[in-house]
Order: sequence, then C-alpha cells, then structure tokens
Amino acid sequence: MVTQEEALAKMRPALELTGDATKGRTVFEEICIKCHRMGSEGVDLGPSLTDIYRKSPETLLHDIVDPNAGVDSEYIGYTIETAKGDLLSGIVVKDTATAVTLREAEGIETTVARGDIQEMFSSGLSLMPEELEVDMELQTMADLLAYLQEPK
Repeated sequence: MVTQEEALAKMRPALELTGDATKGRTVFEEICIKCHRMGSEGVDLGPSLTDIYRKSPETLLHDIVDPNAGVDSEYIGYTIETAKGDLLSGIVVKDTATAVTLREAEGIETTVARGDIQEMFSSGLSLMPEELEVDMELQTMADLLAYLQEPK
C-alpha cells in the first residue's frame, strides 16, 4: 500500500502543469459533485467547495490526496447497523434521544429510530475516500486544481 506521503509526491508534479479549468469541471462533475457543493450545484455531504479557490494549489492537492489530514468533526463518517442487519454509512446530521439521521452519498438522508440501532460507530475518518488520485493522470489533477482555483 502506498503511504500518503508517497501518493502526494507522485501527484506533486501536477502543480507544475498548466491546468484546463473546463476539463477540470468535467472531473469535478464525475468525482466530486456527488458529495460536495460548488455554488448551486452538488450535494451537501462533504464541505462546500464554493470558496475553495482561496486555498493554494498545494493545499488543495494535499486535501485531495490526504482527506483525513485535517477533517472537520462534522464530516467524520459513521456507520449504523440496524436491528435488521442493514448497514448505513454517512455523516450525522441530526442526533436526538429518539433517532439518528445520517446523510449518505448523493445527499440521501436516512433516519433510524434509536430502538432500531444495533450498533453505531465512527471510523474517525472523513467520508472522502483515500486514493481518489490513484488512477488519475497528472494532467487530470492539474485540470481539477485549475477548476477549483476559479472563483465561483
């Protein structure tokens, strides 16, 4: 398995390339929009990326390659196993004495009554998967970074 440092070193040359923001938008729509909002588009599962352009390309690359390095607690993943044996994974958007609501991929929200929860645990990690960059060409990463750097 590749370490985060090795993955970052492999992708760092993308910072030297000129990215095409139009192609980067396509990458964003294929990979990121399922969990992130950019302006009026996308889903509120991960952090909004509307103001992400303020970050440096180096910081953006690091955030993509190592999503667990600085994850906010509100985006930590949880798994619920129901009494019926169903497994649900997402972020907790509502937690009351009687029920827990998880927001899952693509913004689907599921509420589970406390009495129906067999087990609930946190991975302590971001829902954003590691290794998104594994099959990504350096130019593709440069394109994505160029799109993320444009003010929306």
